[in-house]
Amino acid sequence: MSKARKNKLRVPQPHQRATAVNFYNDGVNFNQQGNLSKAETAFRKALSLDPGFVEAHNNLGNVLKEQGKWKVAEKSYRQALSLLPDNALILSNLGNALYNQNKPSEALPFLERAISIDPGYALAQHNLGSVLMKMRRRDEAIKCFKKAYQLMPEMEEIGSALSSAMCEQGECEEAISIFNESAKANPNSVVAYMALAYVFSKMGDTENAIAKIERAAVIDPENARLLAQYAEVLFEHDALEAKRKIEKALMHEQKNARFIHLKSVILGKLNLLEEAEALALEAIALDPHNPLYLDELGNIRKEKGDYQKAKTAYLQAMKLSPDRVESYYFLSTLDVFGRDARAADIASMERLLEKGEPSENEKVLLNFALGVIYDGQGQYKKAFDYFSVANKKKAIQKRFSLQDHQETIRRIKELSVAGGRKAQSVMGQQEESDGLSPVFISGLPRTGKTVVEGLLKLHPDVSADGETNDLLVVVNAILAAHGRKPFPEGSVALDEQILSGVRSQYVDRLKQRLRDLGTLTNTLPANFYLVGLIRQHLPEAKIILCVRDSKDAAVDIFKKHFRVGYEFSYDPEVLAEYMEMHKNLADFWLDIYPGSIHLVHFERLIQDPERELKALLEFCDLQTDSINMSSVKRLLPDPEHVVGVWRQYESFLSPMFEYLEGVGEIGK
Repeated sequence: MSKARKNKLRVPQPHQRATAVNFYNDGVNFNQQGNLSKAETAFRKALSLDPGFVEAHNNLGNVLKEQGKWKVAEKSYRQALSLLPDNALILSNLGNALYNQNKPSEALPFLERAISIDPGYALAQHNLGSVLMKMRRRDEAIKCFKKAYQLMPEMEEIGSALSSAMCEQGECEEAISIFNESAKANPNSVVAYMALAYVFSKMGDTENAIAKIERAAVIDPENARLLAQYAEVLFEHDALEAKRKIEKALMHEQKNARFIHLKSVILGKLNLLEEAEALALEAIALDPHNPLYLDELGNIRKEKGDYQKAKTAYLQAMKLSPDRVESYYFLSTLDVFGRDARAADIASMERLLEKGEPSENEKVLLNFALGVIYDGQGQYKKAFDYFSVANKKKAIQKRFSLQDHQETIRRIKELSVAGGRKAQSVMGQQEESDGLSPVFISGLPRTGKTVVEGLLKLHPDVSADGETNDLLVVVNAILAAHGRKPFPEGSVALDEQILSGVRSQYVDRLKQRLRDLGTLTNTLPANFYLVGLIRQHLPEAKIILCVRDSKDAAVDIFKKHFRVGYEFSYDPEVLAEYMEMHKNLADFWLDIYPGSIHLVHFERLIQDPERELKALLEFCDLQTDSINMSSVKRLLPDPEHVVGVWRQYESFLSPMFEYLEGVGEIGK
């Protein structure tokens, strides 16, 4: 019996080796030019002539990686490693490829071996840190990121990873100290300023975040990652400007999946949902192993009302990353999941909460998600316990000052009293040249604003603009141009002429993203505080105020996780006092602008939709026979699920409910 022979690599002839080297050099050049397809072909030709060409295997892996082909890249790196088993660079590349396929436990030994061979290899330290973060070994990960940053402070990816990890661990102040020292040592360090911008943004200090980004932009104005970060910081405050920044970044890197994903998020914020969905799918096609992109696709489809497809996207994200907390949370917000959640899903979430070493933000999401599920299943004591933990954690992160809010309301009233007479004199005058008939829908969260917008959208002459903030951006930009603070502080004792351009600038912004204006609804919560400015500068606008039983609204607010803002919702006592202030300001608006604000009572709307919708349409000067009532009923929630829900939590939140009983109803 003959012995099995080991496969040996074919040794190329000298002329073949020379040709292989030429192909290899071509591949390097094509890669530097950004022509990944030609680079891949050249490296494969080199390997066909010389299968033992280690550098060609490794660089082929790099080119495949750039195309998001992580599985095939892994194969190339493994081939290179079989030829050169103690090479730290190849070990690190292989570990990174496994990490990007959501295989952190497989990646770990390769990266640990790379660092044991070369402790000073910054990228290996960074890649190991990423794997450890994925495994929730955050303290160890931060040590790796710090070491990587010490070794290579000029690499943006490392600075970004360190700042992100430290913020996730609640070490923002220390991160600021690290990057400030770095910027002091090297005033031209773009990485340090970008990291500082990220930390300030996470702390809610947008002003400082933008200042650091602009400092970095002076040094490197065409830096694509910097432009993308600028877009990330801006999109909550000025999504239109964020769109411009990310489009400029994409001019530099057209196939960057992260940039495409970010543009998708921004377009979603601008209520351009069809375009946002197409971009989300493009990002997934470029990087199919990234669960973040699938979650965003789910969010967009949920916003479009396609809940089954949203559920599918979230489940696909969970399949890629079974311990991904965000996907569980997003799933819990869907009625198609929440009330029918499987015992296995609930057990997985509770296991993650108890044994998965989640971050503080992940604990918040898991507690809210479990609260929603148990609420849907009628287990209100369990639900309340989870909601309470989640809200207490949110309250620790950012406390709400009732005193500051009271001062804000005082300034708004002061400003509006002066402008009230002017508004009365111009009320009803319309500027029809642009065709805009704005409808501002305001009110507390969970009082039916989205339902009202959905009903109006059924009318053929109405378009829904969601929570876009163009008006607030215009007002604050005008104030900033005159050296003023944002609204309302900057509007006090202001020459009225300065704000005379509000309407024209508002219309200009709308035209930059909408083909037709017409009757356009907007549900931005800040509209409630802008009523005075709306009456003064958009006299043709219709203002709708949504109201609901205060106890039902309060319990639904307490049960809701708000991604940003709404800090008043975390503490039941603070929430009750906030709602009293809201009522006082609402009554002020009704008093100063009599007859110009239409109240929509949520309970009446869902119990007698035909009469209430007729009154709403008449107020908006819309034909009342243009909406099919069967479509209306499909949009309305079941009264059983929204009326009297406070009683389910009566024994747990009785002090809040007792306080609200003394507050009374808006308009009475």
